[in-house]
Amino acid sequence: MAGHPIDYYVYSSSWGTDEGRKIFSEEQMIDRWLKIEAALAEAEAEMGIIPDWAAREISAKASVERIDLNLARAEQQKTRHSLVPVIRAFAKVCGEKAGEYVHFGPTTQDIIDTGNMLALREVMVAVQRDLEAIEKRLVQITLEHADTPMAGRTHGQHALPITFGFKTASWLQEIRRHLDRLEEGRERILVGELAGAVGSYAPWGEQGRELEKRTMDRLGLAQSDIPWQSARDRFAEAVLLLAMICSTLGRIGGEVFLLQKTEVDEVAQGFEMGRVGSSTMPHKRNPETPEGIKGISRLVRYRAAGILEAMEGEHERDANTWKTEWVIIPEVSIYTLAALAKTRQLLDGLAVNRGNMRANLDRTRGLILSERAMFVLGEHLGKQTAHEVVYEASMKAFEAGKDLTTVLAADPRVRKVLSEEAIRKFMDPVTYTGLCARLARETASQKRKKNV
Repeated sequence: MAGHPIDYYVYSSSWGTDEGRKIFSEEQMIDRWLKIEAALAEAEAEMGIIPDWAAREISAKASVERIDLNLARAEQQKTRHSLVPVIRAFAKVCGEKAGEYVHFGPTTQDIIDTGNMLALREVMVAVQRDLEAIEKRLVQITLEHADTPMAGRTHGQHALPITFGFKTASWLQEIRRHLDRLEEGRERILVGELAGAVGSYAPWGEQGRELEKRTMDRLGLAQSDIPWQSARDRFAEAVLLLAMICSTLGRIGGEVFLLQKTEVDEVAQGFEMGRVGSSTMPHKRNPETPEGIKGISRLVRYRAAGILEAMEGEHERDANTWKTEWVIIPEVSIYTLAALAKTRQLLDGLAVNRGNMRANLDRTRGLILSERAMFVLGEHLGKQTAHEVVYEASMKAFEAGKDLTTVLAADPRVRKVLSEEAIRKFMDPVTYTGLCARLARETASQKRKKNV
């Protein structure tokens, strides 16, 4: 029976994806350990450290499907060790003679850390795929709505007119920066280790560094300049990058959530018949997907804080901090893949209400153009004086529920320099979006520089 929402049978899609769960399943984790043991044995045989026949047997049997997990479980309960139970079960499969050469020299953390790097490599491939899909979709939305006017908001209030494409262009560029970070971080992050109990390569002596390199080459991981058993910044960088990505997804989801409010109704998640918003209110079309993205984003940030604690290990190895990564890395990775999947779904079906965007521009009866009025009047009265005039007119319009144009036209100071017709001409919010449309198109047309 599953004890975590990630693994629930009915509700698991709310918190994870099948892909993420598979990457971090216990079977896949053990299988990665065995693949590392096989790569090590092959490299050791190649260098004359163990017999060729032993390496061939170890390599041929290195699959989680071949070992007795019940035996491994019993051994774990007896030994309380992180890796020895699997090593014993694997050695038994390899036979009495070849089994003696299983795990010949490395320490437990060598295998587990390198296994987590292999898992993170899979995660990074999946994250890049989903980010690129989100990038592509945001390019489409940005181009489609480069000229779609809407209210720009600051402090939760109407500020100045913008375009929806300008807003989504900001999302787009943030996603692109994460793709850049992902590609730039691979070289630093995806590094294995195989250095023995304290990182001194003592079991292999002068052959240690070359053995590590050959093993990592087989696994497709880089080799560190110096063993990193107590230097946990690589895992921290990976987890914090995932947390940053989720925070961006949370920002997108949060924006849709706010713009989908009944009183705003400018943007909404897609709706399909059969989707239920409430068990008691049949009319509800709740923003479940944006809510889910925001919820996952919070979970990831809270988990990510723990990865910084894991960086403060003692001496050459410290299981007090190391084992926290066993929980943090899988959870953050699975949650991130879930948030990415939900964001793709949200953007693919995003509904944009152009009519309400335009109507909401008029909700403040011209107040959203107070800045423009100030600058136009400033040409005649000076900027500071114009600010005072427009401020007074805005407060009157706000309190009386009147149109700002009407209040301005009634002000003697304004009438001396501008006619009501001239005022109404520049008080059209659609004509005051600045460079929003241009910047949206330029952003959408940019090509991200991909690192090869």
